[in-house]
Amino acid sequence: MTAYLEHHDNNIPNNGIADAMGQGEWENIATYGEHSQTVKEAADGIGMQYQAFRSFAEILKVRGDIGSYNTWTAKANDILNMFRTDFWEGTTYYRGRRNTTEFVAGYGKENSFLMLITLLSEPGERSEKYLNFV
Repeated sequence: MTAYLEHHDNNIPNNGIADAMGQGEWENIATYGEHSQTVKEAADGIGMQYQAFRSFAEILKVRGDIGSYNTWTAKANDILNMFRTDFWEGTTYYRGRRNTTEFVAGYGKENSFLMLITLLSEPGERSEKYLNFV
């Protein structure tokens, strides 16, 4: 949750998202679709990281570490807010991005449908439109 993210937030640095480094076929890929080398941050990876942060926060809460629970809940919410703001283009969700300003739209297998499963997409009309697209 800590060292890996610190080491792998490189292609779009300092935004808290583990992104693609491209070492080996499966290592450090932004998406579960291993052939999407041009996507540096993908919705499926972002969604899995969001859910990991939420789960880690709940573990900390059960352990009685409320300060760390609040920290990791805030990190999860930061990811959620970033996605819902940056990855919506007005009519559809982007499924990934190559850098801070170049996003990727269209269908992309895992990085398209896993954003819905990991609850990254905003409930309501946006998700309904995207679900219909997928």
